[in-house]
Amino acid sequence: MVEERNMNGKKKEPMELCLKILDADQKTRAVGRSLVYVTGNVTYLLPFGEKRINLSPKAFYGNKHLLCVQAAKRFEVDTYRNLAVNVCDQHHLKNCYPHASANVETRGESVFAAQNAIDGVTVNCCHGTGGRK
Repeated sequence: MVEERNMNGKKKEPMELCLKILDADQKTRAVGRSLVYVTGNVTYLLPFGEKRINLSPKAFYGNKHLLCVQAAKRFEVDTYRNLAVNVCDQHHLKNCYPHASANVETRGESVFAAQNAIDGVTVNCCHGTGGRK
């Protein structure tokens, strides 16, 4: 286990923060926004190839990708909203909430990923075809 230390050599406390994800692909605005609770470092892996199938065809397309994140303000945390939405949930993110998991994700295919239950897409007529248009 690696311990983080500040410039004075003192051990850093684990980070707990509410973050506002403004847009996961700011260039195309194809992924969406959500408010998440983070309890440590988060590494977001850009989805390529088969991992993009459950996203909009515009999401993470091209050569340049931007992720815009900022600390949520108190009024944003207290605002009435759908608490189950996390547009950037990924299988490996165990410290970013809300987080969806499943005991089986069929063949590791993104169309069967647990995150699809909380990504905010409500279209139910396009199983396996991308969902977002």
